[in-house]
Formats: sequence, structure tokens, C-alpha cells
Amino acid sequence: MAEDRFLTPNEIAEILKVKTVTVRSWLNNDEHPLNGAKMGKLWRIEKGDLEKYIQEQKEGK
Repeated sequence: MAEDRFLTPNEIAEILKVKTVTVRSWLNNDEHPLNGAKMGKLWRIEKGDLEKYIQEQKEGK
């Protein structure tokens, strides 16, 4: 389902045990951003984009 495909910054923060403000900083980072779509005032991040971001961080990209 589509709702299972997307995560909110709050959900990502819970999963990774970080603060929501940290996730938002990743979304707004110009050099190595976490890909997400801003819909109005709300961010939505595809699970695949989160997995890719984590892998890139592991590889030091």
C-alpha cells in the first residue's frame, strides 16, 4: 500500500533513535541530503530512499 511506502520524519527518528530535528537537517542538507518530498508543510520519505541514505552513510559518501 502507498501509506506503507512512505515515512514521516517522526517515524524515521523513532526507527533510528535520533531526534526529529536531526532527520529534518538531513532533508535540508545541501551536500548529502536525504531524499524526500515536501507536500505543503509535511515531509514524506520513501523507505527505499532512507535505505539508500543509510547505505551511503556507511560507505562514507
